[in-house]
Amino acid sequence: MAEALASAASSAATPRIATELVVVETAGDLHRDRPIGAIGGQGAFVKEVEQALIDGRADLAVHSAKDLPSSCGLR
Repeated sequence: MAEALASAASSAATPRIATELVVVETAGDLHRDRPIGAIGGQGAFVKEVEQALIDGRADLAVHSAKDLPSSCGLR
């Protein structure tokens, strides 16, 4: 949430840009008592955020990079 609040504050500095904070709770947020594998594995913290972008509830998403699926390419 800190990342989203910082982005909203930056946008507020430009009066011509209207912003609205849309809070999206993910499976990872809702089921913190379960192992991540039991709630969808990689992407448990982003699926609902991506859906909000797809269905037009949000125009921009700000999320903590630590929750995003990634690959470092090391073998």
